[in-house]
Amino acid sequence: MAVLTQELLLHAKRCMRHEDVSKKIMLAGLNRTLDEWLCYSFVELIEEMELWKWDDATGDFWSRLMMMIAFITIKSSLVPLIEGLCAQIQELRFEILGGLR
Repeated sequence: MAVLTQELLLHAKRCMRHEDVSKKIMLAGLNRTLDEWLCYSFVELIEEMELWKWDDATGDFWSRLMMMIAFITIKSSLVPLIEGLCAQIQELRFEILGGLR
């Protein structure tokens, strides 16, 4: 499970690397997921996923990814990767939303 989680994180990072359609799709999915779970950051989403059952997070890529991170508690080994990805995505969300959140 840890390997799958790490690969999904790397996939997300690769999709976010370039200004193209895949990045827009990933950001749109992230925005929908954060809105759906009423969260404003990855940390909040991971904490939210700790409260739910595995089957409750089947809606999309981001919900499942955060559920996997919460489920296998690999936060300590992947903290640098998660923090880097979180910072990058939060910065992009801020740019896209114009600082509304």
